[in-house]
Parts: sequence; structure tokens; C-alpha cells
Amino acid sequence: MDKQIDKPKALAAASLIGAVGGLSFNLLPLINSVWIAERHLTEDQVGVIASYSLAGFSLGILSAPFWIRRVRWRRAIAAGLVAMVAASLLTPFMLRPLDWPVVFVLSGTASALYYAPVVTALGDAQDPDRAYGIMYAAQMALAIVLSVVYANWLIPTWGLFGAMFALAATGLVALAALSPIPDNSAPLSVPAMEERSLARFVLSAVLAGTLIVTLGAVGIWAFLEQLAMDRGVSSELIGFLVTVSLIASLIGSGAAAFLGDRWGKTTPLVISLGMMLVGTFFMGLPQSNWAFTSGLILMSYAWLFGLAYTTALLAVSDISGRFVSLSPASFGLGAAIGPVFYGSVITQQGYVPFLIYSAATVTFGFVLVVIASVTLSRAIVKPA
Repeated sequence: MDKQIDKPKALAAASLIGAVGGLSFNLLPLINSVWIAERHLTEDQVGVIASYSLAGFSLGILSAPFWIRRVRWRRAIAAGLVAMVAASLLTPFMLRPLDWPVVFVLSGTASALYYAPVVTALGDAQDPDRAYGIMYAAQMALAIVLSVVYANWLIPTWGLFGAMFALAATGLVALAALSPIPDNSAPLSVPAMEERSLARFVLSAVLAGTLIVTLGAVGIWAFLEQLAMDRGVSSELIGFLVTVSLIASLIGSGAAAFLGDRWGKTTPLVISLGMMLVGTFFMGLPQSNWAFTSGLILMSYAWLFGLAYTTALLAVSDISGRFVSLSPASFGLGAAIGPVFYGSVITQQGYVPFLIYSAATVTFGFVLVVIASVTLSRAIVKPA
């Protein structure tokens, strides 16, 4: 029997709220550029702002297993969205560095309050692979539309006020769409495992693998334009690379939504790994616009395609239904460490070693997730 989250209106509402939750990351390069250009902040100061937001988000997400099945999801999401709107409206008025911790920790914690229930609710769906694919596709679609609006009209005309007020508006739209979301539910019934220790291994391997894959993938995302210049990509093409990456990610997550669980989870994960490695190789070829663009398309497609199955694997292995909410924490931690680590690699060794290390990191992370997927399929006790 389908649960409430499987109903089209509930799935659409959850995907919209999840898409709003991804904006702070997907629009980060554009928002950071406004801080630097308009408020004359240094890169270090912008990094401090991001760290405050990440600290609040991590605090909320890491606490989620203790409250996610005990609270009413609609109330938690509503509280988080209201706080997010308030923080967005306050941000342009935060002129002193002493004000930053309050507003940005509040913003990060608010994101956890509405993002964790959405991730958990989608994990309760009958086909979580499809459900997460739809949510990630919605994230990319909204990011593509807003990145065009931000870059071509909103930021040039209204600056930081326009950027943050637009974020607040998306929060209000998500708040208006809240009612179809289930208020809470029991976790999806799954076949029993032969040993609970195997379930714990699968959960740990998927969370660790997600962090490690993100470490490698976000490293390339963070230094995309610099890598393109180093590889001799034409300056005319560089300006379109972010849009190309987002569109490829949209198609990848859409493919996961279309396929669902038809191929299981292991096969799509192996395909994702292969595409990311081929993409990394193409991006490393010098003086070739087509090779760099093709590699970026392959990597971006594979990243979101594989992420949908990785999150779904975590949801299926999480019998208690409490720990799937930790998947954004793995992603967030990898996103925080990746640019710092690979920035050091680039400075000391250059871009070719950076690509080699990134490929090795992605491979190791995906291997962990694939091992977890195979282990889970063997650990399920088939009904007699």
C-alpha cells in the first residue's frame, strides 16, 4: 500500500522544499561574488561566513536521529522555513563581523530543520530511488532558473539585497506548498537482515562513501573555472561551464527518477563511477574545448545519478528510519573539506595531480558504497 509521500502532491511538495534547501549550495559562487564585490570582503571572510552556516547545518543534521521520528514534520519544516526567511531578510543588514555568527548559524540550523524531514520522508517512499531522483532533479532545475535570473538581472540590478530577498521568496513559496507533506510516519517495512551488525556496516559504509565521493567531486566543482583556464579552454566557453554542469546534473537526476529501482542499486552505482572516471580523464586533456566540456557533462551527470541511488541505499538499509537524515551531513562535510584539501594540492603540485587525486578519491568512495550495496542485497532474508 502506498504511503502519503508516494502521492503526487506530497512528492512534488517534498521535492520543492528539498530544491529550496539546495539553493544555498548551488548558488554559492554567485552569492560569494556579491559579498566580495559589494561588501569588499576577502576570500577568508567569505569562507568564515560559509563555515558559520555549515556549523549550524551540521548541528541540526547531526541531532536529527534523536528527533526526526518524534516531531511533527510539517511543524519542523514550517519552523525551519520561517527561520530561513528571517535570516535571509536580515543578512543584507549584517554589517559587522560580530553579527555574522548569529544570522548564519541560524540560517544553517534552519536549513537542517526543513531538509532533514524531507530526506527522511522521501526515504519512506515505496521507490526511494525514484523519489530522490525527482528531488535532486528539482534542485537542479530551480538552481538553473535562479542562476540565470541572479547573474543576468537580480545581482546586477539589486545586489546583495536582491539575492537574499529572492532566497526569502523561495522560502515563502515552499511554506505555502507544505500541506501535502506527511506529518510523520513509521519507516518503510523492509525484509529483516540476518545480522544487525551488517546493517550497521552498510549504514557506516554508505555515509563514509558519500563523504569521500563528495570530497573529490566538490573539489572539481570549487575550482572549475581555474581548471578550465589551466587546461586551455577558451574564455568564451568558461562562462557557460556552470550552466552546462547544472543541466547535466539535472539530466542525471532525472534519469535516476525515470529508472527507479529497475536496475537495482549496484549497477547504477558502477555506471556512475565509470562515467566519473572517464569524465575526469577527458577534463585533464590539454587544449581541447570539446574534451573538457564532454568530461564535465559526464561527471555532472554521473554525480547526481549516483547520488540518488546512494541516498536511497541509505534509506533502505536504515531499518529504524532515523539515520537517513544524516546523508546531508556526509555531503556537507565532504563539501567543506574538499575545496580546502584540493586547494592545497593545486598550490603545491598543480592541476594534473589534483585531477589524479580527485579520481582516486571518487573511486574509493564509490567502491565503499558498492560494497555496501552488495552486502545489503546478500544480507536480506528472503521470505519463505
